[in-house]
Order: sequence, then structure tokens, then C-alpha cells
Amino acid sequence: MTLDTWIKLKYGTQAKLNDSLGLSRQQVNRWYNHQPRKFLIHIAKMSSDTNTETKDLIEMIEQRELDVKILSKA
Repeated sequence: MTLDTWIKLKYGTQAKLNDSLGLSRQQVNRWYNHQPRKFLIHIAKMSSDTNTETKDLIEMIEQRELDVKILSKA
């Protein structure tokens, strides 16, 4: 599963994930598009709130990090 799909399934929208984590407006979107590793700051809460294994979240975040690197070179 991708990080984008996981966010949609577990939170519905990036805005709802923003609210859950107590982040400023559009922060999840900025992290998703530019710095996915920043999600690691909140990995414990994301894991406990959604009953998702931490290792699975780490895999999704690392995959998104790779995607961002590839897209930035395109």
C-alpha cells in the first residue's frame, strides 16, 4: 500500500491527518510532496491511532521518499 492510499483509508484526507497530528494547515501536504521523512516524527501516534504496524508505516514513508527523489529529477 502507498502512503497516499493509507492516508485516504485511515484518515480520509490529508487535512484530517493534519488535525489529528496538531499540525499547521497544509503541513501533511508539504511533507508528502517534499519531505516524507518528517512523518517519522509522528509515527508512534499515527501507528496507535490507526492500528498500523510501525514497520509498515516506515516502509510506506521510505517508498514515498524514494518516489519524491525520482520525481525531483524528472
